[in-house]
Amino acid sequence: MKNKNHISLLEKRVVEQCAPTLAGLKTGSLFSLRGFSPCSLISEICDLNRKFRSSGLLLIPLKKTDDFALLYLYRPNCLKQDLQDPLAARILNRFGYSSSDTTHCILHLCSRLREGSSFPHEIGLFLGYPPKDVEGFIWNPNCAFACKGCWKVYSEPDKAEKLFKRYRQCTACYLRRLKEGSSLEQLLVSGL
Repeated sequence: MKNKNHISLLEKRVVEQCAPTLAGLKTGSLFSLRGFSPCSLISEICDLNRKFRSSGLLLIPLKKTDDFALLYLYRPNCLKQDLQDPLAARILNRFGYSSSDTTHCILHLCSRLREGSSFPHEIGLFLGYPPKDVEGFIWNPNCAFACKGCWKVYSEPDKAEKLFKRYRQCTACYLRRLKEGSSLEQLLVSGL
């Protein structure tokens, strides 16, 4: 069946890279995009955010250059809850996050992305990764992990494997539905 709904390249990338977040299974997702002019990208992000508003989602650029953008799709309510975890708060504090306010935390993350030569490992907290796994990766990035999927797992590997499977199934389902003609709006799960 041919796709009857017009879907932009950015919408397609959002579905490909962020299906678990769209479905409410995951706090946030990151993906990079190339080949957009900065003005058209901002315009498309604004259009998407109008579609996302009633579903409790927000898409923002974390880092941009003239030909590259690192985009973050997330559920602000879920992020607020995730960052209130005591271990998550301690990890963020170690890296100079001085507030538990999600907006301030995201701004500090953007600053760390701009200034650092390496990727800030605490970013996993913004994606809904378990704080124990984020902490494990920060201190032992190349060893002692139990399994690997969307992230390196240092605790509760059985639970993580089941979650990775759900993420893969969700992405396959969303891509199939997109191919069958579903619009992005039809794929959204309302605010959680």
